[in-house]
Amino acid sequence: MVNDRLAFILQDSRMVIEERRQQDLCNLYAVLRPSSEGINTLRLHFTSFVEEKAREAVGSNYAIEPQDLVENLVKILARFDEMVTQVFSSDPMFRKAVEDAIRIVINQQSGATSFFVSAELIARYCDTLLRKSSKNLTEVEEKLDGAIKVFRFLDDKDVFQRFYSRMMAKRLINKQFISADVETQVVNKLRDACGCDYTGKLMRMQRDINSSQGMMDKFFEKFPLKQFRAKCDVFINILTSGVWPIPTFDIPMKLPVILQPVIDNFNTFYHSEYSGRRLTWIFQLGSVDVRLSFVKRPVMATMNAQQLAICLAFSDTDTVSLSEMKEVTGMADEYLETNVDCLVSAGILRRQESASILSLNMEYAPKKPRIKILAPVTKEQPQQEKEETEKSTGDMRLVFLQATVCRVMKAHLNMNHATLVKAVKEQTQTRFIPNEVMIKKTIDVLLEKEYIRRSLTAQDVYEYIV
Repeated sequence: MVNDRLAFILQDSRMVIEERRQQDLCNLYAVLRPSSEGINTLRLHFTSFVEEKAREAVGSNYAIEPQDLVENLVKILARFDEMVTQVFSSDPMFRKAVEDAIRIVINQQSGATSFFVSAELIARYCDTLLRKSSKNLTEVEEKLDGAIKVFRFLDDKDVFQRFYSRMMAKRLINKQFISADVETQVVNKLRDACGCDYTGKLMRMQRDINSSQGMMDKFFEKFPLKQFRAKCDVFINILTSGVWPIPTFDIPMKLPVILQPVIDNFNTFYHSEYSGRRLTWIFQLGSVDVRLSFVKRPVMATMNAQQLAICLAFSDTDTVSLSEMKEVTGMADEYLETNVDCLVSAGILRRQESASILSLNMEYAPKKPRIKILAPVTKEQPQQEKEETEKSTGDMRLVFLQATVCRVMKAHLNMNHATLVKAVKEQTQTRFIPNEVMIKKTIDVLLEKEYIRRSLTAQDVYEYIV
């Protein structure tokens, strides 16, 4: 009887959903439930409505702040989850309809944004919450829970990981994290969602930071450096090569004389502890707190090692030429100019009428007793980072797919093409969703490398070469 009058019953279903007439929806659901065709049509109308509202929340081209993207989607999830509970009696079909709609929207790609925008925005939202601030920890944890909920709908989880690991590295190295426990909680939640392999490097990064504290304690036991530590303190992070997403080269410069005893002593200590290991110093990632004594009121300035070298050139004089500065610091022109510009913009230095002469700004009077000098950033740098991430992600995906195909084939020894593609998609879905073109390309590479071969007895079947 319901099927006979289905068109009449469903004619206003979309309007009922849009107007959120919950009692009418409850009645409509109860009437259509016995009819598979009717309930499926209602589900499609509901999915379309959720998707429409989610698109409104994120915008067509993702011209939205990370906070708005995540928090808007969290609100939509909560709103429609409640609606499914109250109106559709927690029907799994309608709960899945909400999830499908959110998944479609969060993974959409538009012509203006061909890159993995959602992954980057979610990572930046987490980074903002996890940075040291006066935020309430309970509120931060609640918002991070919401971010993880949104993250679970993301197809490009490997891209999120690459953005997140870079941001996490900066937080840990610069000690800008709000709480070590909260950092661990987020990594654990990512592990629960994607497995141990996904978070292996993130966990190793945390262990490096924790072990660095113990290393420094042992170092100062052997080398007290009382005269040096009476003037300043020092902390050295020992980071595992290949784990941290940081540059492996350092900016050429002459190390400030004041730091040389610490570096020499630490080299001696480390090689006595670990004779088979090699230390590579990356001073550009370090930061120093410098007391500016030439101002009327004491000021502590946080800057990088290159900026420290520039400031120390003024220890015995108020004026230095760029040519003299280059000789003292040993920096190339491009690095010297960009770091000098940062100190000039901050107000610590002044350029004389001749742009090649620098002097201390004796009138410098910051409002706060502690300031931070920004590191040089070129306009092209953010775009370059995105391009590098895109390229490295593509390369990593090909390697990951090759390993997955080999693992599947080794377990089954022979498989037909369709079954192999399905098995590979199942094993990669915690990182990304590969299309069939990518999988076909991977299979062709492995055929060429002779890890697998085509069967001589069956069509469209591959065999693993033992």
